[in-house]
Amino acid sequence: MASIFAQKWVGFTIKAAVTVGLIWVVLGNQDLDRLAERLSGMTFWSVFLAAVLLIVQNVLASVRWFIVMHLFGRALPYPMALRFYFEGLLFNQALPSTIGGDGVRMYRAVKAGLPVASGVNGVLLDRISGLLALLVLVAVTQPWLYDRVDETAARLTFAAVIVAGVVGVTVLLFCNRVPAILMKSKLMRGLAGLSTGLNDLILQLRLGLPVFGLSIFGHLLMVAASFVLAQDLGLSVTFVDCLVLVPGVMLLAAAPISIAGWGVREAVMVAAMSLLGVPDDGSTSLSLVFGALIAGIGLVGGILWLANPDRRVADLETIREDDTEQNKAKAN
Repeated sequence: MASIFAQKWVGFTIKAAVTVGLIWVVLGNQDLDRLAERLSGMTFWSVFLAAVLLIVQNVLASVRWFIVMHLFGRALPYPMALRFYFEGLLFNQALPSTIGGDGVRMYRAVKAGLPVASGVNGVLLDRISGLLALLVLVAVTQPWLYDRVDETAARLTFAAVIVAGVVGVTVLLFCNRVPAILMKSKLMRGLAGLSTGLNDLILQLRLGLPVFGLSIFGHLLMVAASFVLAQDLGLSVTFVDCLVLVPGVMLLAAAPISIAGWGVREAVMVAAMSLLGVPDDGSTSLSLVFGALIAGIGLVGGILWLANPDRRVADLETIREDDTEQNKAKAN
């Protein structure tokens, strides 16, 4: 148990170092006076509109999770799912920790009565469906990217992200068909269960269509929020420009190498927007404000968490340990 705890803190420390290092590098190459000038010139109503769009996006994401849970025969009541989703945002964005927002959702769902496999796979499938929708947006906007960007390296980078995503999803889809001898591994059994859930989600159109529809629409709201902020910051970009670049930025920022995507998002946003001639201080200010809004929305989850008499949160290992102890108690 102590070694697991130590590993988590080592991982968290590495992520923190990556986050601080990337932000340091990005800000070190900026005209900070110009950056501050852009930020101070923002208007309340533009920030408010962007915040509303992002709140609606997260509400839709909670509906998506609620639908995904029906794959496993049982689902939490929607008000509970909404509360748990925003509590997860708190730990994922506004209050980064070694547990993470997904872990909080898993723990809350299992403690609320869902079987461990359903609680864990429901959250993972929800996350995968969101990333898959981002991947689809990146893929379908490639013609517009080619119209705007001539750099071969940039085109190849986007193509590599798409190929890697397609390969990853394809491998996951077939994980439930591996030879039985490989199923002795706990990791493989977990991937097989997740694979079965993803196949079911794709094949059961009554669930799959609304899940992916909500994901796409939610990401479009995110793009719209980015566009609103970009206009207020004085950036010379169109909605289509944001549609082409922002999903790719968020897809790369989802890589679990920094805290809540901070640092990675700023570095990738600067690189992506520079392809359209946007100055570094403009793209950095856009990324910082966007991240701050997401963190601010996570504070809503903090209010819900504080209002809950049971404020305990734990990680996946604790969930499994509690489940094992309960099963032993039932057996005795």
